[in-house]
Amino acid sequence: MASALKKMREWDDKFERFFQIGRREDGKFYLQLSDSWKYRTFALEMFGKTAYWILTFPTAKHKKWMSIAFVIAATLWLQRKAMAAHRRAVNRRKAKDERKRVGDAKLALANKLATADKDVLEKREDILKLSLSELSGALKSGHYSPVEVLHAYQAKAMDCTSQVNCVIEPVNEAEEWAKQLEKDEERRGLLYGIPVSIKENINIKGYTSTLGLSKNIGKPANNDSALVQALKQQGAVPFVRTNVPQLLLSFVCSNPIYGETVNPVNPDKVPGGSSGGEAALVKMNGTPLGFGTDILGSARIPAHMSGVCGFKPTQLSGCPGLFSKDIDSIALGMRALLVPEMFKYDKTAVPIPFREQIYNGDKKLRIDEDVDPHVAVQLQAFFLPGFLKNLLSFLIRWWAYINEYLKAWNESELDVLICPAFAIPACTSQQSGRLAMAASYSSLFNMLDFPAGCVPVTTVTEADEEDMKTYPTNDIFDWLIKKVFWI
Repeated sequence: MASALKKMREWDDKFERFFQIGRREDGKFYLQLSDSWKYRTFALEMFGKTAYWILTFPTAKHKKWMSIAFVIAATLWLQRKAMAAHRRAVNRRKAKDERKRVGDAKLALANKLATADKDVLEKREDILKLSLSELSGALKSGHYSPVEVLHAYQAKAMDCTSQVNCVIEPVNEAEEWAKQLEKDEERRGLLYGIPVSIKENINIKGYTSTLGLSKNIGKPANNDSALVQALKQQGAVPFVRTNVPQLLLSFVCSNPIYGETVNPVNPDKVPGGSSGGEAALVKMNGTPLGFGTDILGSARIPAHMSGVCGFKPTQLSGCPGLFSKDIDSIALGMRALLVPEMFKYDKTAVPIPFREQIYNGDKKLRIDEDVDPHVAVQLQAFFLPGFLKNLLSFLIRWWAYINEYLKAWNESELDVLICPAFAIPACTSQQSGRLAMAASYSSLFNMLDFPAGCVPVTTVTEADEEDMKTYPTNDIFDWLIKKVFWI
């Protein structure tokens, strides 16, 4: 009993901090937030009218208890609403403070790197022109130092994000790591001195992975992810963190904390998601090698929409996705990851090294262009409520489908399957959230756990955009496709 009374007093104290309740001269109740919260006083007319109805209830025996029950229920409901409003206000303030913090960090770095020295600017331009393999050779030969390369890409990344908002913040320790590399010859791995960009949801020690949620602000990671540890072991320098959609659930790269990333080719379009910041930064040459994730196409979709190369390997910790301007750069990234150190950091990874004989071999590959017409229908189960997923799991029989797919692949003796990366090219953000089913083109290979990549082939022309105006609208999907191409 004593503990129950204590609990009730605690609730009373909490309530008094939020509300003051009374009765007006006309007999109606009023409720106002306490002065300490600095909210405006307000009267709840409905509360007063309902309370008046209860007090005049014809059965006097129940009048008192119904009044008490109503007041308690209304109090708890209003308290819950007020606390929720308070949490939203706190989260908005946290998001505003976080935007200012990262904005100041980016501005400070840009100012630090600003220079009028022609020799420095020319050297930076020369560095940015190199392919990843050329840059790696120049670093290992000593032609450029890791700090010089880092400064070139830091300056470029700050310029890129000022245009498309792809970088959320720089990694402050990057220059210190680059200087340590120059002194420590044992850390001269495959990616020695190479600056790499990291998607926001991949943990870097001391930095917060918010996933676009304000409530996660101020909760820094205690350790580097397995991916970041492996990259550092190979001599790479994580130097910026890139933007993501909220909860990584959209190919519109936007969240309430860091804002929206736009397409680097056409700012009226989206860059894809959820690794949209990575794809945009690579497209603008702001990083030689980017690392995101790919659970349902989160690397290949933005690579497709932004016009860069993207790749999803088979299962590694966090389902990584690689971005670069060319395939050889991604291959170098995979060589750096598929090493004993990575398998030590990621106990779930199958310890298979990079197969040079296959990548560099001259065997002619057997290629098919067919796409299973039933994939889109089957993958609808990903987006259904939980109880329907459980019901349909007995009907769809995922493992049976996977086995059937593998059997057909082996019988055809295929090496490669060429298919679209996504149902549509880069689009506007309007209505795009309703096109999640278009991810069936990419999510199939996550379900199969196949390696899959995306390379740019052609670009959208003005004639293509004009043709969309007469695109047929036979169903809701056709209508949505037309909607997402114009604001």
